Amino acid sequence: MKNILLVCSSGLSTNMFVSKLEKSAKLLNFNANIWSCNSVNFKEDVCKADVILLAPQVKYLFDDIKKIVDDDKYILLIGLSDYSCMNSKKILEDVISYLQ
Repeated sequence: MKNILLVCSSGLSTNMFVSKLEKSAKLLNFNANIWSCNSVNFKEDVCKADVILLAPQVKYLFDDIKKIVDDDKYILLIGLSDYSCMNSKKILEDVISYLQ
C-alpha cells in the first residue's frame, strides 16, 4: 500500500478531490491510503507519505518539501487543468507510472 498525500492551500475542495482519487484508485486496482493537508500543516504529513501531490496553488512549496523529505519520495505538481477538472484517474496513472 502506498501513502499518498494531497497538499492544498485551505482544503475547501480537497476532501472532494481525495474522494475522487480513492474511487480512481479502486478502479485502477491501486492499493493506496490517500489523505490531504493544508499548506500550513504539511511538514509532519509529508514525512509519512510515499507520494506527495501538490495542488497548483501550493506549487511554491515544492522546494521546501524537497528539503524535508527523502529523495525517493515522488512529488507531483498537479497541473491546473487536471486539478480544476479533478482528473483523478490521470493523476493516479502518472503516480503508478512513476512507481513502476
